[in-house]
Amino acid sequence: MAQLEITVLNSSELSPGFQIQRALPQRGLRRVGAWAFLDHIGPVELSPTLGMHVHSHPHIGLSTFTWMISGQIQHHDSLGHNLAIKPGQVNLMTAGNGIAHTEVSIGESGCLHAAQLWIALPEHAKDMPAEFTNYPELPRIANEHLTETVLIGQWQDCISPVTAHTPIVGVDLEAHGDYAQSFELNPEFEYGFLPMIGDLSVNGSLVKTGEFAYLPQGEGSVHLEASAGSRALLIGGEPLDEELILWWNLIARTQAEIEQARNDWEAQSERYGELTQLGDGWLHAPEIANKLIASKGHR
Repeated sequence: MAQLEITVLNSSELSPGFQIQRALPQRGLRRVGAWAFLDHIGPVELSPTLGMHVHSHPHIGLSTFTWMISGQIQHHDSLGHNLAIKPGQVNLMTAGNGIAHTEVSIGESGCLHAAQLWIALPEHAKDMPAEFTNYPELPRIANEHLTETVLIGQWQDCISPVTAHTPIVGVDLEAHGDYAQSFELNPEFEYGFLPMIGDLSVNGSLVKTGEFAYLPQGEGSVHLEASAGSRALLIGGEPLDEELILWWNLIARTQAEIEQARNDWEAQSERYGELTQLGDGWLHAPEIANKLIASKGHR
């Protein structure tokens, strides 16, 4: 049985005063399959002075993936999409060569809880035209103890309708009762486990809320245990065997590509679509102070 690697999530400020917990990337754990970024948002009680407001910002070379558990977030992008993502839905925005968007929590009260991830696009798809799709219904496997929502890819006999450009999987595990169950895995995949409410036991190792567990390739099954009321996110995929640079909100292969994308954003280039419609201000890109280092695989 492969050794489970457990890391502690880092806190980060997503918008002024609004803290999130970041599982990917971390030093020593850059990605899981093509999953290159994972933020756990909440659960947090909104108030008139506390909410999420991310001004207009660009992406290239990746798909943003939002899984909404409670509350709502208004998504507005430079392709013209402007809609609220509701609980039980996935938003997939594929940046390709360039897109921009804003994200704002809706309401001044209630619980906001979500997972936001980036999926690195492989070489053949990294410059594709930008796309956006909201997925209001996802397949579920349910029994009296557990509901497994298949967010992307294939899990057991269920296939998610969410578009994937690499072999990948994502599953939400919501416990209605205590469970202890073994699940079949694809040995070609590496996997990550994020407890979102409560703790999760992975192959006998306790993974607490605020931690993330990585399981390398080669495993054909995993044994999970959790208590009623807990919730966890499972992600996995074939290692993306390409050297990538993740800088700010951009993923590319070379520093020159990153610099060009940054300059295009600061110039408000048409590369990123119709930016004037996004309205409420935009985020300036930071300066590139040092040589950017590409990483290959999860290290």
